[in-house]
Order: sequence, then structure tokens, then C-alpha cells
Amino acid sequence: MSEKDLENDEFQDDGFVPEHLRYIDEKEALEHKKQGHGHEEKQENTLENDPELLNQMSISASRVDNQTNFPPTFYRSRFTCKVAEHFICKICSNVVKTPVECISCENLLCKECTSTTPTCPFGCDTFKLKNIAKFAANMYFALTLECKNKPFGCSYSGTIKNVLSHEDNCQFVVTQCENSLCDRFILKKDKTRDPGTPLLCSEICENLIKFSLMIDEENKFDTLQNFMALTERCKKLIEYEVKAQMQSKYKKIEESKRETESLRKRKEKVEKDISSWQNAQHPGKWNIRTNKWTCCGSQEIITIGCKQIA
Repeated sequence: MSEKDLENDEFQDDGFVPEHLRYIDEKEALEHKKQGHGHEEKQENTLENDPELLNQMSISASRVDNQTNFPPTFYRSRFTCKVAEHFICKICSNVVKTPVECISCENLLCKECTSTTPTCPFGCDTFKLKNIAKFAANMYFALTLECKNKPFGCSYSGTIKNVLSHEDNCQFVVTQCENSLCDRFILKKDKTRDPGTPLLCSEICENLIKFSLMIDEENKFDTLQNFMALTERCKKLIEYEVKAQMQSKYKKIEESKRETESLRKRKEKVEKDISSWQNAQHPGKWNIRTNKWTCCGSQEIITIGCKQIA
């Protein structure tokens, strides 16, 4: 990607995806559950382990087009090097993207941002724009930043040109399931597919697509048989998922019961110790020469008394 291509590149910001939106499909979620509670605690605290919260985020991101590749915003936090104030857009307060230069004051602005205002944000009398100077362009293209898909697991970083080129083929792009009845989002890398086949989030969606294709067939008897087979398959999948969820919840309940029983025993022991301290005393004295109680001979100065209080 050349500097000229970058300067002419425009993005249409039609949708928004929360930075922390991520999805793991049913099979992967069940595999994680079967590995045990201890393994789950070692995983990073991400939304991929919280289907309920993920579904809420999916609803808020429902305006995102399929095969989502939303425009990257150059937030300062994305950059791995120090960015001079000269490269900060006065309008959006982020690092300039597709930078242009005001002819009057020579300050840089985002090309997209300039379409939102008729006047120069620096107060110039005239507001005309030009391509940035070569020296400024060299400094700008030398800036390094992280891939926009870092919240989804991508670790790539590089110069602006390299990162933009990488993002076109990044495997950590968030995309929506191509089943029109499904609103879930998945990572491109999490799904492999044959050319010409839809990108789907789960086997349930695959069965739904297969059934929709069968409806168009002329042989109604075969379609009915296939429908019954798919229905039975979906039923087993749902039963399997519910069983896995119930087993996980049952395991947590058993752990809670064990913890409660342990706390109960500790409470009883503490109460018993307190009672012993309150209802017993040493009638004798502590001998500082022999370091013993004269009444019972105990060598511990702080101990429960040897005689019950009447």
C-alpha cells in the first residue's frame, strides 16, 4: 500500500463492534467445560467464557455488516511509540488517519474529520487542504502501532502501512454467523470452511442451513425424513449442551456444600475454644523460675485453665 493509496483511502463507519466482543462456538465451549473447573480459572478473563454477556454484546453490535472489517480508529493507546502532538487531530483527538494539511496553519487533520466541519479548528480565516509535506509524511509513516484486532487476540504490530496491509487479511477479524436467523459473532480464525460454503458459528446453524436447502427440493418425502433426522440431531445437541451446563452447575454446588461444611466445623471449633477459655482457669500461679503453672505444671503461660469455674 503506497502513501498515495493511504491518503486516498476512505472508510465508511456504518457500524460499531465493542472492542471486547468475542465468541467461541458451542463445541469449543463444551470442550473447555469438560477440561474441568481448574482449567477454566487459568484462562484469561474474556467474554468468550460468558455466553450470556456475549449475547448482550451481540445485540448491541447487530448493526455490523457480515464479514465485519470495521474502520480502524487510531487511538493513542494503539501506538507503541511516542506520538508528537503535531500528529493529533484537533477534531477527534486521535492520531490522524488519512492525514491532510491545512494550507494556512499547516496543522494536520483526519481527512474524514474535515468533512464534518466547514471551518479550521485552529481558527484560520480560510480552510483549504492539501496533502501533507514529504518530511511530515516520512515521520508519520514511521509511527508504529498494534493491529486493531488486538482485543480479539491478534499480537501483530508494525508501521502504519504494514498494519493496514496486515488488517486486510487478519485472522482475528470479528464476523457474524452467515445464518440469517443467528445474531452471534465469531472470529474468522476459529472457523475453517471450504470455498463457497457459508461461515457458520455452530453445528445447529449448519443443520438449519441444510434444512433450508432441503425445503426447495421436489421430493417431499425425502425432505420430511431429513427434517426428522435433523430435528433429532438438534435435540441431541441441545440435550448434550444442557447436560454439560447442569454438570458444571452441580459441581459448583457440591464445592459450595463442602466449603459450607468446612466453615461450619471451623465455627464449632472456635465456639468450643471460646467456651473453654471462658469456663476454666488456673487456680495456681505462674512460677517465673521454673516457667510452670504451680497448679498443673503446664509450661505454656497462655493456655486454657486446668480447673473449671464453678
